[in-house]
Amino acid sequence: MNVERVAGRSFLLRLRETFVEHADIPATFLSDGTITVLALVVAIAFESRPIVVLEEPERNVHPSLMSKILGLVREAASDKQIILTTHNPEVVRHVDFGDVLLTSRGSDGYLGLGVRQMTMKFASLLTAKSV
Repeated sequence: MNVERVAGRSFLLRLRETFVEHADIPATFLSDGTITVLALVVAIAFESRPIVVLEEPERNVHPSLMSKILGLVREAASDKQIILTTHNPEVVRHVDFGDVLLTSRGSDGYLGLGVRQMTMKFASLLTAKSV
């Protein structure tokens, strides 16, 4: 893999497969999941800003890779604040419950953000093995 800076803040990513000699693989040949994982790794590991926001990082990512991505988030969180949004309980399973903020829409129509104690029932639902 080779990454080159082009036109200021853009990057050109060149990938090579071992079975194809002397040929770059165009990004159009990459799956959405591959592109998403590469973008997440760059945002998590190489972003120098103190705050990184990831909205629904599980989109287009194979479920078995999410735990690895979230491990990378956990490592990077020691140097920067990482805010992650999701609707997916599978993602929440891989984080510490103390790091979870739940949101809800009030009767006034506005979104409320706050730390709520997760009940043992809710926590057990998230940690239960899929049947």
